Amino acid sequence: MNGFTLPETMICLLILTLSLPAAMHLLAHSATFWQRANDAYLEDMQLQNWLTDWQMKNAAATGTGQFSDGRNWRIENHGALRYWWVEASNVSPEEYGWYLPQPDS
Repeated sequence: MNGFTLPETMICLLILTLSLPAAMHLLAHSATFWQRANDAYLEDMQLQNWLTDWQMKNAAATGTGQFSDGRNWRIENHGALRYWWVEASNVSPEEYGWYLPQPDS
């Protein structure tokens, strides 16, 4: 007997019918994923640069501002500690923490 039987052919067509749209959906959404991952990376890089700059300064008691992506930030002086906060965005959660300012040299 040569060739495929009817059940084998129907199973193959069923597998193709289900897998091709799923593969197309996966490819379409992977571009969105990589764009969001890149946005998150850029936001984290900007946050790190901002914190590094503030830690090198002996900044005033309180500072507020806005990043280029529109997120608001705030730094407050609590004695020897500096408390910082950055609001959430589409790709990053709300972030906050504290640091000790660099001593004057």
